[in-house]
Amino acid sequence: VPVPQFYVFIRPALAAHKSGDQVSMHQCRAAVVHDLGLTDQECEELVASGETTKVYDRCQWALTYLRAARLIEQRKRGWNQITSR
Repeated sequence: VPVPQFYVFIRPALAAHKSGDQVSMHQCRAAVVHDLGLTDQECEELVASGETTKVYDRCQWALTYLRAARLIEQRKRGWNQITSR
């Protein structure tokens, strides 16, 4: 099964922030992998350039769109927090 497109990652990425605490990219990625039930093999699949995994890349895109919608904000590098919105 291929890794889902980035938009599938948006809801679980937002849910990873529901506690209101600051969440690291690593914590968010782990929560998304758990919520989507991704296998180790899927988590190791690389993007075309081979520089990073598809899961990491798609988590990054999901977080980018959540920040653009002002649903989360970056508190410091690699850490995000849900907003009141």
